[in-house]
Parts: sequence; C-alpha cells; structure tokens
Amino acid sequence: MENQPTKQKSGRQEDVPAAWSILEAIPEPLVVVTLPGQVAYANAEAAQLFGYPQASLIGQPLGLLLRSASGEPFNDDLEYELARARKDAGFPRSWSSRRALGVHPNGQQFPVEVRPRETAPFGERRVLLALRDLSRAESLADERNRLIAHEETIARIAQSLVDQTDLATVVELLVAEGRRMLDFEVVVIWLADPARRTLTLVAQRDLSPAEAARLSQLTFDSPFVAAAAAKDREVKAVSDVAVARLPEDIRRSLEQGGLASVIAVPIFQKQRLLGVVSYGSRSPRQFNVGELAFHRALADLFAVAIENARLYGELNQAMKLREEFIGAAGHELKTPVTVIKGRTQLLLKEATDEPVVRALQTIERQTDRITSLIDDLLAIARLRTGLEKLKPEVFDLGKLLEQQVEDVARTTEHHQFQPRVDEPLWVDAASTLIGEVIRHLLENAIRYSPGGGLIVARAERRGNQAIVQIVDHGVGIPPERQRYVFEPFYESVPAGAPGYIGLVSLGLYLSKQIINAQGGQIWLISAPGKGSTFAFSLPLTRAPETGAAAAAH
Repeated sequence: MENQPTKQKSGRQEDVPAAWSILEAIPEPLVVVTLPGQVAYANAEAAQLFGYPQASLIGQPLGLLLRSASGEPFNDDLEYELARARKDAGFPRSWSSRRALGVHPNGQQFPVEVRPRETAPFGERRVLLALRDLSRAESLADERNRLIAHEETIARIAQSLVDQTDLATVVELLVAEGRRMLDFEVVVIWLADPARRTLTLVAQRDLSPAEAARLSQLTFDSPFVAAAAAKDREVKAVSDVAVARLPEDIRRSLEQGGLASVIAVPIFQKQRLLGVVSYGSRSPRQFNVGELAFHRALADLFAVAIENARLYGELNQAMKLREEFIGAAGHELKTPVTVIKGRTQLLLKEATDEPVVRALQTIERQTDRITSLIDDLLAIARLRTGLEKLKPEVFDLGKLLEQQVEDVARTTEHHQFQPRVDEPLWVDAASTLIGEVIRHLLENAIRYSPGGGLIVARAERRGNQAIVQIVDHGVGIPPERQRYVFEPFYESVPAGAPGYIGLVSLGLYLSKQIINAQGGQIWLISAPGKGSTFAFSLPLTRAPETGAAAAAH
C-alpha cells in the first residue's frame, strides 16, 4: 500500500551509532534525512509521532511521512529549500522552519512544524530535522483560550452581581447574563424546596407563555431534565435529543419545548439544594468534561449570589419587624413615663420636706433618662424611613457645628466648649440628621467627662473630605471595649471601675447609622484617663451658587 513502509534501502543504523544514541536521548521528534530525501534515522519520539515502528522507517522516502502544505511530497520541497540556502554542505541558516503535513499509516494528516537543525556530525549530505506536532499545540491553545473565556465569563457575571441584594433582581440578572455570555437560546432558573421535593420557576428567557406555565412548578419526579438534576443532585446534559438514549417522557418534553440539547445544573450552598439552572439550545451542542466543570463553577457562583440575596431579604424582614416592635414599645412607654414625670413635678411644687424633695428630684432625673432612651428607640424606628424622606442639601458643616455647640453648651454648667472652624466646609447631606449626630457626640463628650472640663469641637478639610472632631478630656475608653462603642447598649467602662457611667445611650449607634447612610465614616481615638476623640467624615462638594452667579445660569 502507498502509506506502508517498504524494505529498507540505505542509511544503515550502524553508520554513525554514537550520533544516533545522542538523538535517542533527546525528548523531541528528530529525523536525519539524506539528500534528496530518505530517512537515515528517526528516534523513538519521531516514530511515535508518525505511528510507525522505529526500525521500519530507516531508508524510507521522507515523502512517506511528510507532505508540503500544498499536499505534495515533502522531498522536493526540502531539496529545493536546502539547495537554495547553501553554498556547500553547511548549515542552511536561511530556512528556519516550515509548516508541513504529517501522515499517519492510515493516511490521516496532521500539522507539523519542520525545523532544520544542523548537518555535522551526520554527514555532508544529511540534515537533522526537528519536528513539532502542531495539532497538539493548537489543541492546547484552544483549551487555554477556552479556559480564559470561561474565567472571563465568571468574572463578568460576578462583577454584575456586586451589590445586588434583591433576590428577584439577582435571578433575573443570572438569567440575562447566562443567555448573553453562554450563547444559549433558553435559560431557566428554579428555586428548590427540598422538603416538598419541588422546583418553582423564578426566572426564564425565551420560553413561550404555555411552556413557562408548564414548567412553573415541578416535582423532583417530573419528566424533565431539571427535575432529574434536582432528584439525583448532579448535572444532567443532553447533547442531541435525536440520538440520545432518554426516557420517552423526557424526550417528549424536550421536543415539545423545541430543544435539541439541554444542560441542567443543580445549585448547592453547603450541600443544601437551592435550585436548578437550565440552559437549552435549539441545535445539538456538545458538553465535554471541561464544559461541565465550567457550568459547575458557574453554579457555585449563582449559589453564593442567591444565598446572599435570600439572607439579605430575611435580615431586612427581621429589621422591619424589630423596628415595628421598637416603635410600638416606644409609643406605649411614652405615655406612662410622661404621666410619672408630670405627677412628680406637681409633687415637687408642694413638697417641703428635704428628703422628700431629693427623692422626687431623683425620680424626675431618672424619668428624664427613660424619656431620652425612649426618644432614641423611636429615632431608630424612624431612621430608615427618615433617611428615605429627607432629601440631601448642600450646607456648611462648620456653621452647623457651631450652632450645635451653642445649643448643647446651654445644658451644662461644668463644661467649657471651644469650637474651631477655619473655613466653610460644604457637604451634600441631610442636615437635620447630621445635626443630630453632632449633638449626640457633644452629649457623649459631656457624659465621658463627668467632672467637667474643656470640650473642643473642630471642623477641618482633609483632601476631599470634611472632618468633624469632638475632643474631651474625660475618663477615656479601654482598648478592648472600643470596638463595641458604636453598638447599642454597651458599657464603655467596666462596672465598679473609675469613671463608670453605666449603659451608654443609643446616640452613638444612631450616629454611625446616619453617617454610613450619608456616605461618610465615623471612628474614635481614646485611651483610659486621657479622654476620647470622636470623629466623622463626609465628602466635600461645591459651594452653592448664589446671587448673580445663579442668575447667570
């Protein structure tokens, strides 16, 4: 036959045995060719590349193994190139490499790169050819490009999911991105109820209304690929409905939906089944091992996004219930406390006995403290809706600080206040809420310095931020307790320690919620016995246009 080796003709192996042993030790396909083109030697790597027994290649024409890109035997091409490149039998430096076609014994061809290496020590009319299987290299390149594309797809979908906390938005985004980036006509997502063994359709693309209704609620035993994926907790893939071996009911369901191929991937979070994502194509589509691994990785990303959105929804619901409870409790407490304070004030007007007066004054002070706590509770309940209703405005933060210092200074006789504002600091925020923050921080400074002293209120510019600092010279806060300062109902100083003032009000907690919602940050610097500095930042903005400048626009 044309592609079978013939009887060895020349180039006996024993001609230069030392050189052949060198070639045998090199881990790449190498062939020594005599001119005009017979194989003098081929190492084991070359024999394996072409699929022939090594010994049978000696003396065979090179055209048996290699053909030029045009399909002609490579002998003529080689002879022409070498003759043109050399003046004598020296190394053909002008011909660095050439693409050719390797030929297997069955006639199958594959791309090969041919590179002449040298002539000595193989003889004047011999040249060493190094070969590289380009089909393998191209296959590896294709695989590398495919992996890169998969990684880019996952990265793009992950980026799209950043900050998405609404479950409906998340699943719609997953469906849209899945269809756009994976090039499937149909994408469907179901959420699972493992206890009831059901799947509920939550988002889809390109299903007809009738098909969407048919798939809206599935049991794990339903005749659908997605149901089988949920039931068996593994990926199910059908490359071609026409030839796949499928249960007849599943085949009918796919044909009814007009799909030729489908892949259904279960979505898990810590071994708990969250749902199933299914992709369908109206033409056959192959799913190799790499493709299946990619879809599993994508399902893991979906699981994180869906679970985060679900937990965020549950948290929001819990927060809403908590706020409703706090609001109701605050309003219920407000009435009896108001009655207690009113009766106490009436008794104080009539009381003449000193011990009774002191007792009533204590009741009045504690009533005021309870009233302040109730006000904070109601403020927490109003905070979210308040932030939604209060529109930001551009105002001078330094001027607001000076106004709050002036108001709070009237409430104490034992503290001195020193405002320091060097320039206007324009910010775009809810001024009413920021005023509450400043008041809370000033009252906090008074509370932390019960013996009186100086409180400095400073506003300054740092880069593109406005910074407000409230500095007291009071008891300070131990380092191990500073991380809890902005949490509700904490003790800044241990009970019985110097400077103990009991539970701190909710003012700092409220302040953090407000500042974070306005795009700023809040922090403290403190040391026991050396006082505390509470500070917050807000982004600066441009001063509002007034007068002629505004009229000109």
